[in-house]
This record gives sequence, structure tokens and C-alpha cells, in this order.
Amino acid sequence: MLDIEKILAEEKPFLGEHTIRMIGQIITRKTSVLEFGGGGSTIWFARRAKRVLTIEGNITFAIAIIKKLNQEKLKNTEVRYSPKYTLFHLMVPPNTFDLVLLDGRKRLACARLAVNSLKPNGWIVLDNSEAVKNKTCVEYLGSLGWKKWETSGYKLTSNATFWKKPKEKKQ
Repeated sequence: MLDIEKILAEEKPFLGEHTIRMIGQIITRKTSVLEFGGGGSTIWFARRAKRVLTIEGNITFAIAIIKKLNQEKLKNTEVRYSPKYTLFHLMVPPNTFDLVLLDGRKRLACARLAVNSLKPNGWIVLDNSEAVKNKTCVEYLGSLGWKKWETSGYKLTSNATFWKKPKEKKQ
């Protein structure tokens, strides 16, 4: 069992170092972030981005994250508890986010929902992209024809894959 207080105290995404560095180069104080699966990354994003929306499927994690955000007076972040992540498309308009991190449950379903919520020139990041359970998600995102980058890491995570949505073409 993960110790959520310890994870939150680190205030760091539970991702490989290369992945963290690449995300750190992408986000600015103007960036809107959507993450599926919260934790230390939620606090880390809240300190760096303009807006963060976290969809968390574990009620204990969601409550702990909200408590930590309140303690730190981080007001730019909203945490929504959604055990099935299925109603997300009803809650966020299209072209809203600059970066989407897929690091929770039901990653393929989340990826499908995230594509429309992503702004042109935005990024989708799939953690653990090498895992067999994420193969269909990798295939789906790969089928979009977007530019792709991969990182490798350490810890429990190995790889993350980044896809960049193309700019809208002017007509």
C-alpha cells in the first residue's frame, strides 16, 4: 500500500527523472494541466502551472490531496473524485488543457477523453507506456499521427511517451 502522506510530502511526480525534466520544460505559469491520477504530481503541477484539474479514482488519495493543497494554500487546483473516470467529457469543454498526464486507471478511456480536451500544440503524456496493460492506449494515441517522444526512467516507472497535438491549420 502506498503511503499517500509520504508521497505528497515529496511534492514530486512519481515518474522517471527524464519524464519530470521534460514536463518541467513544457509547463509554465500559463499552462493548464489535466491529470488522471493524482499525488505528488498534483502539488508539483500546482506550484508551476496556471491551472490544474486532477481526476482521482481513489477517495483516500483525493481527500489527502485536497487537504495538502489547502495546507499549502494552492488555490489553482481542483481535485475531482471519479472512481470510473467516465463522466469527464461532460465536465470539461474542448481545447481546454495544454498538458494531459495519464497516470491513473483506465488509461485508454482517459486518453480518448483527453484528446478533445487538449489544445492544439498541447501534450499528452502516458506514464508506464511500456506496460502490456497500456498497449492499446499506446496504439490508440499512436494512430493519431501526432509527433511522439519517449523517455525512460527509474523507480517503479520505466517509460513515458509524449504525444504533441498538431497546431490547428488555418483555412
